[in-house]
Amino acid sequence: MLELEIDESLLCYINISKWGTILNYSYIAKDSANGILGKTIDILAVVATIAGVATSLGLGALPFSIIMLFIMLSVIKALKSENK
Repeated sequence: MLELEIDESLLCYINISKWGTILNYSYIAKDSANGILGKTIDILAVVATIAGVATSLGLGALPFSIIMLFIMLSVIKALKSENK
């Protein structure tokens, strides 16, 4: 079994409460976040996510279809040469 020893002088401790405050910062007030502005931003985020997923699937479908075409043509060619 591999045992690893770490020199504690190399460790850097992080103040979690400070980073939690920084990461919870918002550009809009809490009242607006629960209102029409917040709902609009949520809807735009969902639409952008759906559009991104659709784009990724669409871009991945073209190489997949080309590979499938190549495989099918190879199978047809092999079957034709086998029947001769």
